[in-house]
Amino acid sequence: MMAQTYCYCGLATGVYGKLMEQCAASSREAGVYSEFHVLSDQALVGCESYDAMADNLNNPFFILPYLKAAISKLPFESFIWLHADTTFKHFPRDILGLLKKSPIHLPLRTPGPAGDKMEFEGQPASRYLELVREAGVRNDCYLPVPGLFIIRKTGIEIIYELACEFLQRCQREDVRFSQTAALGFAMQMVCGNPAPHLIDRQKVFGVAGEKSGGNAIVHQSVSRLERVPCADSLYENSTFQAV
Repeated sequence: MMAQTYCYCGLATGVYGKLMEQCAASSREAGVYSEFHVLSDQALVGCESYDAMADNLNNPFFILPYLKAAISKLPFESFIWLHADTTFKHFPRDILGLLKKSPIHLPLRTPGPAGDKMEFEGQPASRYLELVREAGVRNDCYLPVPGLFIIRKTGIEIIYELACEFLQRCQREDVRFSQTAALGFAMQMVCGNPAPHLIDRQKVFGVAGEKSGGNAIVHQSVSRLERVPCADSLYENSTFQAV
């Protein structure tokens, strides 16, 4: 059997452990047998579980240090990060193809027209786009969609650095954006042509409640981008205690 070149990973503490078990089970029902490596406070059925340190969980940007310090040590070439409330509807063919030639894939969305009052993480979407341009993106700018991202091991270092720099810029501007927003900026910095990563140009990942067609993987927690909470994570209101 050929060695697996990628795995699925994520964070699932407290009540979200059961959701991640359901996510893993749905992947098996869809014919997916790639490993699940999950940071948790409990042993999860169908997953390789690792201790999610409580101190790190209090950091709203926990994904970034975990990517660099823990996930990158796993013996895989690429990593697919999923939120726990994700369901596999059918087998996701060529999921790594979403990367194209980029070190990271994060689904993107086209912002509304100029003057549109669309919100992104509790802020005007135009404010995020303004910060992205000020930070160095020269292509057309897009809004990131939470729920899934794929990253190559060789890209973790530069993505980590760019994402942290963007978050520091936001802090200086007294604006709060999430780690998904920071990863979206980093992706648009390293990706020569972000347009192929638009969510409506691929049929693998979709958001529940939208016209997702026959997407193989569906994120359940939000139906519209404007409803994404500022702290980014579906774990925002969790006490991070074992159940």
